[in-house]
Amino acid sequence: MFDRSSASAHWLAIPGSYRARFVVRWIGKQVFLTISGEEKNLWEIGRGKKYRAHKEIGDTNTGEKMSVDLWRAALGHPQSGQPLFLVKARAKKGILSLITNHPVQTETQAWNVFFFSRRRWQMETSFRSAQCGPSDFSVF
Repeated sequence: MFDRSSASAHWLAIPGSYRARFVVRWIGKQVFLTISGEEKNLWEIGRGKKYRAHKEIGDTNTGEKMSVDLWRAALGHPQSGQPLFLVKARAKKGILSLITNHPVQTETQAWNVFFFSRRRWQMETSFRSAQCGPSDFSVF
């Protein structure tokens, strides 16, 4: 799972070279290729389309139920030859654009990508706590 600061063609190539699956929360103003090969800003892809999946989920911060809608599509990046998939999630806080190299062809797969991205903070916290170096321990 990468965040916006890692949103570039370079970061698409690295996990792809290791055949690793990834999910990137992407910036909407960058250019992608639609399935027909047309270049568009990411925020324009899917504009005006109906969101296909709807679910009420619990907000982890407030505990309240919130409505989330998902839309998905296949796409490409002008500088990357690998097939990519877009999952757009619309909730009360706005629209979240997630790019993945894992095929997203069903509603269940789109929800898996969305829930994986929601666990980002827990993953970052665990990585941070695991990054203790020799300077963190006192030497006798």
